[in-house]
Amino acid sequence: MYHHFENKQDLFLAVYEQVEEDLLDAGTSSVPADADFWASLSLAGRAFLDVCARPNTRQIILDAPAVLGWAKARAAEERSALGQLQGGIEAAVDAGVIESSAPGVLAQLLFALFHEAGMTVAASTDAERARAEVSAELDHMLLGLRPR
Repeated sequence: MYHHFENKQDLFLAVYEQVEEDLLDAGTSSVPADADFWASLSLAGRAFLDVCARPNTRQIILDAPAVLGWAKARAAEERSALGQLQGGIEAAVDAGVIESSAPGVLAQLLFALFHEAGMTVAASTDAERARAEVSAELDHMLLGLRPR
């Protein structure tokens, strides 16, 4: 195994990057091509929480910040879900769908919201119940960002 990985942390990073890819794929595949920005955000959020509720990913999600450290875990997230979210926010701002003078900052803040939502589901003793509750609250918060 050490032929491919220098140490256990590098092995864990590879596993975590696969989970990040699963999160990205789930979000992308859950959104139909004709969905508007708000539906896309909601559907991708639900798919994200579905992955966080999976028994085989829950512990990886919970352990990543401690095992990898914040900087390495965040770098993996930036290469996947955070990067995709930032691109979507920037496009939505350009299209006038959402108001923001700092879309990169807004993406970071929304990512923190999604991240905490995922950690809440992953840490729950009843992941399915937590997923449903968190999903409803997440939708409520996201829809509150719609321009009036």
